[in-house]
Order: sequence, then C-alpha cells, then structure tokens
Amino acid sequence: MSLCIESLYSTFADKSLRNKNNELSNFEQFDQIQQCQDPDTFYAQVANHYNLKFLSIHELWVDDTSQWHDAPPPDQLTIPVYTTAHDYAIATSNPFHPYLSTLLETWPLKHQRIILMTPSDIYHYYQTKTHDPLTTLIMSGISHQASDIHIYNRNGHGHVYYRILGQLTPLYTLPPQSLNQLVNQIIFRANLHIGESHKPQDGRLTLTPSTDAPPIDTRVSVIPTHFGYDVAIRIFHQALDFSLENCGFSLQQHDQLMGLIHQDSGLILVTGPTGSGKTTTLYALLHELKQANKNIVTLEDPIEYHFDFMRQTQINVDAGYTFGAGLRATLRQDPDIIMVGEIRDAETAAIACQAAYTGHLVPASLHSHSVAGAHQRLHQLGVSASTLQGCLRGIINQKLVPTTCSLCTGQGCAQCSGTGIHGQKLQAEIVVL
Repeated sequence: MSLCIESLYSTFADKSLRNKNNELSNFEQFDQIQQCQDPDTFYAQVANHYNLKFLSIHELWVDDTSQWHDAPPPDQLTIPVYTTAHDYAIATSNPFHPYLSTLLETWPLKHQRIILMTPSDIYHYYQTKTHDPLTTLIMSGISHQASDIHIYNRNGHGHVYYRILGQLTPLYTLPPQSLNQLVNQIIFRANLHIGESHKPQDGRLTLTPSTDAPPIDTRVSVIPTHFGYDVAIRIFHQALDFSLENCGFSLQQHDQLMGLIHQDSGLILVTGPTGSGKTTTLYALLHELKQANKNIVTLEDPIEYHFDFMRQTQINVDAGYTFGAGLRATLRQDPDIIMVGEIRDAETAAIACQAAYTGHLVPASLHSHSVAGAHQRLHQLGVSASTLQGCLRGIINQKLVPTTCSLCTGQGCAQCSGTGIHGQKLQAEIVVL
C-alpha cells in the first residue's frame, strides 16, 4: 500500500512545519504531526483520508493462533491481528512504520490490511497482554538488539527511543497517563526515591521474564527536566560471548593481544570513543586468563557483567570509593591483575602506572579517539613520558562501524527498525610497545 505523507500537511500541519521536518522520514513526520492533535479525532480523520479502518482497543479482535513465524517480530507500535494464506491484518499507530513494508516484501502475494489505532490503545493492549509494561519495554529492546532505551518527557508525552547499533531510533510515543505509570514503575523497581523529583538518580534493576529464562540486568538513570523525569536504561545482554575470537579482531591482532595479556606486568590501554566496545574487549582479555590461577581484581563503574573467576568491585564516588581509592585498597589484596574500568583522573592514572611498575598487569580503558590521543590524554593527567616508557606495554584503539542492512540495502525496514543499518564491525589499531 502506497501512502503519501505530503497530503497530510494540508489538513493537519502548516507549511512551516513541513519545511522544518523535510529531512525526517515519513515515519518521524507522521509522529510529529500526531503529537499536536487530539488522538481520537486525528486517527479517525487519517483513516478516512487513507481509506483505512480505525478501531479502538475494545473493538479489536486478535487471532493468537495465527502463524507469524516467517515475519520479523513486531514492536510496540504494531499488533499482528491475523494472517491467512491470502491476506493478513496489522494494527498500527503509524501507517508509515517500516515493519509494514517488510511484511509486503515477506508476503508479496498476500493482501495487507492496515488497521489504525491510537498509541494509547496499542500500549494498553500490550500492557494488558503482559501485565507488566516495564518487562514489555525491555524485552522489546532486547528483541531489537538495543543497547539502551531512552524515554524523553516532552509536554507530558513520553518519546521512546532505542539505541540500536549506536543509532538512536524513535519507536513510539506514550500518552501522559501511560508515561507516568511506566516511569513510576521504573523508579520503584530500581529502588530510587519517588519523591526526589528535583535531582538525578541512578540505580539498577533486574527482570526475570519467566522461570526458565535467565535474569536481565539493567542500569537505570533518571534526570529531572522541565516536564518531568527523562529515563535512560542500559541493557546488559547476558547472552554475549566474551571470547576474544568473537570480538572482531584480525588473526594478527589476536596474536598481538594474546602476547600482551600474558605478560607478567605493565599497563595495557583499551581506548576509543563512548560505545566502541572497550569494556567488552577488557572482559574478553580477562577471559583468556581465567584458567591461569591468577588473582584478578576489577574496579568498575558500574559492574556490567558478573563473572566467577575474578573479584569485581563497584566504584562508589559518593561513599569516597573512587578509582584511586579502590586501586590503593586493591594493591593490598596481593593481586596479579587489576582491571581499571576507566582512567578518568590524575590520581587513577598515577596509581595505575605505579601498579604496572611494581609487577602487576593493569588492563584499563581510556577515552581517546586515537593511539596518539591516548598518549596526549595521559600527559594531560600528569603522567610523564619516561613513566609511560617504563610501564606502558600496548595500546588498543577501537571503534564500531555500522554495516548496511542486507535486507533493505540501507533503505530502512523492520529488520533494521528503519535505520538502514543492521550489524557492526570492529575497526582496531594495536600498538605493542
């Protein structure tokens, strides 16, 4: 079915809005228009405009016995209603959702029937179906391979985004009542203070979707804004394989890393921008040593994944347990290897170099966009060139580069959530000193 977004502007939006949004996708433009309208009236007019059916949640019948195994999983903007050998029906709050195009490609011989529903009705359908909107939100994020979920409060409406392969992707908009319920549930489950509405808070929450499924760990951050709390949820994917072979390094780089990690002492830096996989590389390096009978201690903020073969400690700046204080305490624990989650200040840099000098292997991460930038950053933190020459064993600089979705060749579809990107590959430079 071919729909034209431009035809909506003459009815629902002025010319200035059209000019402002001319770089947005049809999906995003429709979302922008509907935010300024009364939902029931707007969707009834859109249904009439495009000759689609508009139903409320009380009028929708969903055939749970229908087989949708050939199609990619839907998200919370679409409800699979039924499918037969000849046709299928999809309920959606956005008729420009890329999932609809993907279904047309999946079943080109079937007739597609689109049913319009308000975002509130679709949200309440999933809320009723699962009885747990928070679990639905996070499980949907996992199915989309999202690393983070963002909920932005704008004029009382909740704009939900998933960070998929580094790209922030808009998913749907929550009405005010649903937004308040979800945010309060997140605050309660993360053991935050509901009454503290004027200061940022951080916490963790663990979900157990079913008795036979592994728990899902997340980190929650909430900050106050003009309209209310904004929420960011980091998902820790427990199914990740932290073996070095699966990180994406070349065979030559793999051999270089094995040589570095099996040294008795020295500083090994893993550098790169935010979201470049530095923590994953550090964990993979430590996994190579889990059978080496070594006393491995980590200093992390936060602890993202838990492992039995090493002792992991959580930095708590408010309690005075900084990376520097943690390093000092760890050195009294007779460690062989000390992993420093991030060198972010002069004290930590100095003690890490001291530990590397005195017979400890110290893998650590550092924010830097290049190998040369790592040297420059450590100099800014007060580490002298002679000190680095004596303790630094190697620098790994890395970044993750998105790859084009093979299904839509970059045009945007449900598999890639409309981004045109499906997958990432590692680009790394390793310098052994």
